[in-house]
Amino acid sequence: VGFGKLGFDLRTSDEKRTQIMESSAYGTAELTILLNALLEALQRLLDRSHQPRRVLLLVDDGDKYASTTETDALFIRGGSTLLSLNAAAVFTFPYWLHFDARFAAVASADARTVLPNVKVIAPGDRKRVLPEAQVFFRKMAARLVDPKLLDGDATIDEAARLSAGIPREFVRILKAGFTRARELGAARLDVKALEEGSRRLAIDYLTTAQSEKIRRGLKFVDLLHRLDDPFWPLLDSLHVVEYVNGKPWYAVNPLIAKDVAEWVATDRES
Repeated sequence: VGFGKLGFDLRTSDEKRTQIMESSAYGTAELTILLNALLEALQRLLDRSHQPRRVLLLVDDGDKYASTTETDALFIRGGSTLLSLNAAAVFTFPYWLHFDARFAAVASADARTVLPNVKVIAPGDRKRVLPEAQVFFRKMAARLVDPKLLDGDATIDEAARLSAGIPREFVRILKAGFTRARELGAARLDVKALEEGSRRLAIDYLTTAQSEKIRRGLKFVDLLHRLDDPFWPLLDSLHVVEYVNGKPWYAVNPLIAKDVAEWVATDRES
């Protein structure tokens, strides 16, 4: 109950967050010791249960950090601390850290698995999936789905393109496609059902893109493939995605790229 109340206070109270951040009692070393003690106690309980299991610590929403100050503190300067926890752990982190050499050094310092950031498309041809992405996502699909349920590699390639190379989005898009294929009574998932299913995911992004500021930012990115300060939150919300082919460049999320292109065309006509 005490931890639950503390978590609630930290999310809702600026005063409490400031107090915790400024208190030496809640320093990184002290919190690491406390968390390791809790993990060890939990593991002992599991060891005595009728079905012994290993503790798996899941730390989600780390990918929501948009501030470089926060990501530096947590994943770069604090990377060794994360790797020192006494349990198997899964952390989500901003995928653009894949392109930071300092993070690469932290991630490679120990035997850990970091999902690679795969180059999916090139700036000049955003409809063609690059060979390395084809290989990566076809292998990934083979681990997730019976190949007999997919109507060829073209379906996987389109899911990879729509995902912008983000494995979590790739899985969501496949799931949406299979849901649509089932509705259609199809035995296999083809590109048409995949696109119709992924359209439902697109609606979620469009629903949250109704403000003039967000629309302006999306049109800016669509035209210039650049992301300026006022629009950085669009990367955090995945309305915009980052690609790297030589140097970082930005594009509207492929799920809503056609919609934004239509907004731009309408503006030009008016």
